[in-house]
Order: sequence, then C-alpha cells, then structure tokens
Amino acid sequence: MTVSIIVPVYNARKYLRKTVRDLLGQTYRDLEMIFVDDGSEDGSGRVLDRLAERDERVCVLHQAHGGIASARNAGIAAASGEYLMFVDDDDRVPKGYVQEYVSCMEKTRADIVMGGYRRISPEGKTIFRRRLVRHSRLGEPQPEWLAYINVAPWAKIYRSDFVKKCGAHFLDYPYGEDIYFHMMLLAQNPVIAYSGSTSYGWVDRKESVSNTVHRGLKDEADILPMLDKVLEVHPQRDELFGYFIYRHCAYHIYMAGRDVTDMQLKDEFRRCRLWLREKGLRSPISPFSKSLKGELLRDRTAVALIWVTTRLCLEKHFSRIYCKEIEEKGKIVRKK
Repeated sequence: MTVSIIVPVYNARKYLRKTVRDLLGQTYRDLEMIFVDDGSEDGSGRVLDRLAERDERVCVLHQAHGGIASARNAGIAAASGEYLMFVDDDDRVPKGYVQEYVSCMEKTRADIVMGGYRRISPEGKTIFRRRLVRHSRLGEPQPEWLAYINVAPWAKIYRSDFVKKCGAHFLDYPYGEDIYFHMMLLAQNPVIAYSGSTSYGWVDRKESVSNTVHRGLKDEADILPMLDKVLEVHPQRDELFGYFIYRHCAYHIYMAGRDVTDMQLKDEFRRCRLWLREKGLRSPISPFSKSLKGELLRDRTAVALIWVTTRLCLEKHFSRIYCKEIEEKGKIVRKK
C-alpha cells in the first residue's frame, strides 16, 4: 500500500533538511512524499526541486503563499496513495514511524489510526510526551474522548478513500484549520484505532504559529467564527463534543490573557459565555467526569478553573489577578 505523506513548506530552509532526511530514511519504502512549497521566499522550493530530481518518490508542488490549510488541501488533492499522513516541515520522525502506523492500520482495518507525540526542543531534547494509550491490544475499543485529545493531522494515518469520501479539508483561517478537518472526519463516525506510539516529534519553536497566534485578541484570528464553522460540519451535540468546544474556549481565555488588559479579558469571558449559551453548549459535563478517560489532570484542572470562575461569576476577579500575574512575569523576563 502506498502512503502519501503531505508536507506543507513555508520558509523552512534552515530546518527542512532534517525533516527530509527523516522521511527519506523510513524503513517503509512505498511512499509518495508530496512537498507543497507555499510561496517560500528563502529558497526552500529550490531545495525541494533538487530533491525531486534525486528521488522519484518525491513530488513538489509550488503555489502562491496561501497558508498551511491551502498547502495541505493541495497535497490531499494531489495524493494518489491508499493511505494519507501529514508531517510539518520542521518536525522529526524516527525511521520506523510510517511502518508502525501502517502495521496498525492493516491489523485493525480502521479508517484512522491516532497516536501520541513528543514535544521536543529544536535540539531534539524531549520536553514532554503525550501518550494516548499505555496498554492496548490492536483493535480493542477505546474511550471516545481519546478521539478529541490530539486534533493535529500528524501522528495519525488516514485511509485516503475515507478522507475523500467525507470531502474533508482544512479551513482557510489563521488557526483552527486542523480542528475543522478533524471534526469533519469525526462527524462521519469513522472506525478509529489508537496507537501507544509517541514517535512523532513536534518541535517547539518560539516563532511558530502555535506559540504566537493565540496570544492576545486579534480580529483576524477570532476564535468564535472558527468554532461556528466547526459546528456547521459537526452537527452532533453530544456531551463529549460539547466539552471539547468548551475546553477550547477555556484555553483561549488563558492564551488571550497573556497580551491583554484585565478589562479586555473580562469582556472576552463574557463574549465566549454568551456564544456558548447561544449554541446550547454552556453546561458541558464536569471536567472531572469519568467519561473523559485519557485527559491529563493538568488539562482537567485548567478547564475546571474557568468552569468554576464562570459559574460563580468571578470573571472580573480572575481577569484582574491573571493579567497582573502575566504582567509581572513579563517584567521579570524583560529584566533578564
């Protein structure tokens, strides 16, 4: 079975070679590597073109800069393999990465196999691991909440015909494009298998989107229009989905509060609360529900703090304390 690996590339020349080397060195050889040069201005496209000349498994697509969603969608349209995988242009994978996911897919006959990951430094040091399952036999049913824990397209393998049958694609928005894609698939009730693997290395870079776009409040990256789109493609309103949406709003409050005033954060609390009420999602299950099996205590506690704050109408006090702490930490950092 051919595996199509889609890699969106944008101005990644300084670290692209390591990712390329990881993919070329995979023990599973039946690969179609689709690199989508998303209007790079640093010569990344030329590096990829030279690579394609040396290895017939490599396909390079060039397009005007349209963002990661556009690049991934172009890759899906071009893919011809029976299986789909995604790798980001600066991340790292060991040589057996593809093989372990293909093996799980073939043994379980699932539509999607989901695994965990390692958060690693640019030097390759593991910061933490996020494992979905610890002890599991292939094909054994797993708690439903696991399907909501890692919404990124990497650390997964997809059956291509299932993705294309669903019409699944990434949302053209500054962030949340992967949530939209993942929810389009979950809405179609796929057969999901889970892997205990943490082999995917998600590199922590200060300049990455995940470390920058969520900070503060930006009209062009407003969370609520993105969630509106998610609700359109995932019409079910079961308690796990409701908690997932609430959880996302809670983390938005934490991240937004890093670069706003206490008054702005209090207003954002109110805006999110009204939106959740309007959508009928204001009373999700408890953050400590047994149905959230696999959720880390750290994540449960973070959501519980927002959960309690809103129920006791303490948004004003939370905002004042939280924004002050962030400001003080910022002063400490600037002094160093």
